[in-house]
Amino acid sequence: MTSRTLLAHHWFFEPRGGERVLAELAALFPAAPILTAFAATDVSGWPDEIANLLPRVRPSRLQPLFRASQAVPGLMPLLLPLLPWGMRRSFHRELADADRLLVSDAGLAKTLALETGAPVHVYLHTPMRHIWHEAAETEARVPSLARPAVRRTIERLRRIDREAAGRVASWAVNSRATARRASAAYCVPEFSFRVIHPPVALPEEPSAEGPRTGLLVVSGMQPYKNDRIAVEAARRLDLPLTVVGDGPQRKSLEAIAGPRTRFVGYVDDRRLDALYRSHEALLFCGEEDFGIVPLEAIGRGCPVVALARGGALETVEPGRGGVLFEEATVDAVIDAIGQARATTWDPNVMLASVQRFGARRFRDQITGWLENS
Repeated sequence: MTSRTLLAHHWFFEPRGGERVLAELAALFPAAPILTAFAATDVSGWPDEIANLLPRVRPSRLQPLFRASQAVPGLMPLLLPLLPWGMRRSFHRELADADRLLVSDAGLAKTLALETGAPVHVYLHTPMRHIWHEAAETEARVPSLARPAVRRTIERLRRIDREAAGRVASWAVNSRATARRASAAYCVPEFSFRVIHPPVALPEEPSAEGPRTGLLVVSGMQPYKNDRIAVEAARRLDLPLTVVGDGPQRKSLEAIAGPRTRFVGYVDDRRLDALYRSHEALLFCGEEDFGIVPLEAIGRGCPVVALARGGALETVEPGRGGVLFEEATVDAVIDAIGQARATTWDPNVMLASVQRFGARRFRDQITGWLENS
């Protein structure tokens, strides 16, 4: 009898790093449906390997509310308290037939563990930011009168998330930083989390040496990305800055940007590859759980100026791949940019410093993890 594996993912409406991981997991289990809270219906412009997953995606009962939220600004945050209900009440038939559930999670998809007797294996990108390490910011975004209710909601979601974590058969995480956060959130010993770094699309050959001009930011423009200090640093230095991506902070960033900063929105992989190969440095000013973008840049000969926190400490080698700065301030970024521009970077050394993060290594480690769990 053939084993039936189900995949689950927190949500499917942006083609970001978590979705690239999902694409690799889906390639390992090509017949597995993908259960998710809600999903985009238009994936034009997405990378092919992610967009091609859409026919396999099964959104929850929250999908109509998600569609409504696309037309009503401010509705999306209201879906947060409904995530456990949406996931747990939508997939009884699929879960009843499953022999194994593999969850890619940065949200509450792991709550499916409360609805199945099948072994549940979780690849954790991060404990959900909104209710764990960014709970204070979540509360601060709402009017003061609503904060007690938000606080109670966060506590309720934390209890559900912890309960689900107690049903997980085995864990993998994207970095040691995530292992520490997950251990604190779920009261699970840190050694229980196997670190498997995400797959990074790397070139086969080092980037050809050539002229490079200006600075680069590639971001989803969320508050924790700290893009503001990157934009302000470029303005104060009067250096060209290209900002790739979109997100809730875009308008405020455009308002403080200097005349030599351009916002280009989402770009396809070919254009992004060209941008990495033509800029002097990538600015990466937030504390990420891992961070795929810096590795993509380093592999293409673009040194990274990164905050010395989170995943960057595990991926950016000073002097080989970039420059780390200690404090999330404009002055610290400016100093680090000066160091990066004054350094002669060797594309061969840079690519060698990130080769351990390739996709083949990821697939082999995921297969080994699941076979031994």
